[in-house]
Amino acid sequence: METNGVSHTFSLVDNSSFAELDKFVAAGLARPVDEAAVEQRQFERGLHEHMRRLECAINAAYLSRLDVDVPGLVVDGQRYRRKTEKQPVHIIVLSGVVEVERTVYEPRGGHGGPTVSPLEMRIGLVDGRWSPEAASVAGSYMAEVPSREAAKLLVQSGNMTPSASTLDRLPKHVNELWEPNRVALEVAVREAKRKGLPPAEDVALILVTIDGVMTPMRGAPAEQKKTPAKQKNKTSAEQKNKAPVVDDDDEDSEGGRAYMCDLISRVPCNEALQRAIPTAAVGVGRIV
Repeated sequence: METNGVSHTFSLVDNSSFAELDKFVAAGLARPVDEAAVEQRQFERGLHEHMRRLECAINAAYLSRLDVDVPGLVVDGQRYRRKTEKQPVHIIVLSGVVEVERTVYEPRGGHGGPTVSPLEMRIGLVDGRWSPEAASVAGSYMAEVPSREAAKLLVQSGNMTPSASTLDRLPKHVNELWEPNRVALEVAVREAKRKGLPPAEDVALILVTIDGVMTPMRGAPAEQKKTPAKQKNKTSAEQKNKAPVVDDDDEDSEGGRAYMCDLISRVPCNEALQRAIPTAAVGVGRIV
């Protein structure tokens, strides 16, 4: 049975962020042309910041609607009762961090156990703080550069500004969920990616790369390059020392981190995670 969310009203024109945006735009457009030309860069950055604040306000109102405030509920056969007071949660979205009041439920029976939040389950909150889309974007950055550089680039973009340590925890968290369900999840990811592949009859050549070494498949054209006898032993030694051994199971290794971040950045992977990982582990579930 679908449970309706909490009813909310949100007026864009009455929002303080919208009023500040309107005032900023009016002041910018009223400047003399020569002055506006000199200050164009500041205006562009200021406009983006005001839009970001307004986007955060809208996101907060949108997420608040997804909360469920009822005396009790059942999640995957387990009965829960509402706790007395709502608790705030800070969620990282594309535009920044928003604070939302959420209803928390505890298991019935007085035996304790983990609490659940319908808001977090409905949106599939990642690591208790990331919206799925924000986690996907952060994963794209983390797949390309180390966490410190990713944090700097995100700050420069003028949107969400997670710390390097927060970014570091993201692939580690996903890795903890991924490894116990690796086979099922990799199958789901491959099936999702297969939809975008060209027909088999249009494929003329398939190449597989491992550690930067290209390996041609059977029947593929290959260029024969002769290696001088002097350099043969030297080249083999260099390749042996250069080729890194990447352990995807090691969450602290650079290769493993990039692997998990690349998976986070793919939308099919996020969907596969929600389908295949047990609901209690990932924070998404069915409210019945």
